[in-house]
Amino acid sequence: MALNTRTRNKGAQSALALLPPGTSMRAYVSARGHARLTNEAIIGGAIFAAIFVVALLLGYILIPGGLLLFFVINHTRPLRGVAVTDQGIAVLGRSVWTSRPNKVLALLPPAAIGGAGSSGSVTVALGNERLTFPRKEYVLLAQATASMPRGPMPAAPMAPIPYPGTSSTGEPASQAPFGPRPGSTLPPAPPAF
Repeated sequence: MALNTRTRNKGAQSALALLPPGTSMRAYVSARGHARLTNEAIIGGAIFAAIFVVALLLGYILIPGGLLLFFVINHTRPLRGVAVTDQGIAVLGRSVWTSRPNKVLALLPPAAIGGAGSSGSVTVALGNERLTFPRKEYVLLAQATASMPRGPMPAAPMAPIPYPGTSSTGEPASQAPFGPRPGSTLPPAPPAF
């Protein structure tokens, strides 16, 4: 859903408070994150399913179930905001209750985002996030980034994951993760019957 002017202005003010001082805002747009399975969504879904089954067995219709369903949907496809500044692009997490940005998820270098999109929603990869924009929001994003240098959006660098049995520098570990330690003896084998 596209933001109205009042909500967009309040979101931009909240985004500026999260960004470094002296940041100048070009635009603020809303999006939804890609589908993911979080602990909150699993717990909420389990609670919803249990209450729903109990209510059906008792012959009741659940009206409060809509709030729980809203909670699960918003944790599965979280709200996101994108602040386009002169310094770059910031991907922000948004509150479910106020729709205002509440945390910075990624700070990306300036880059032009645009090109042909579908008539409906448009999905764009920004850093490690895949965001789905309503058409109106995508047009605002493309206009705000039009004068920025065009290029691929770099993903945030990932920390190296050491191979089991090695240290984080790639050198062999002093102890193997499984099996006996070097210099130790194995216990005697059990007798065969």
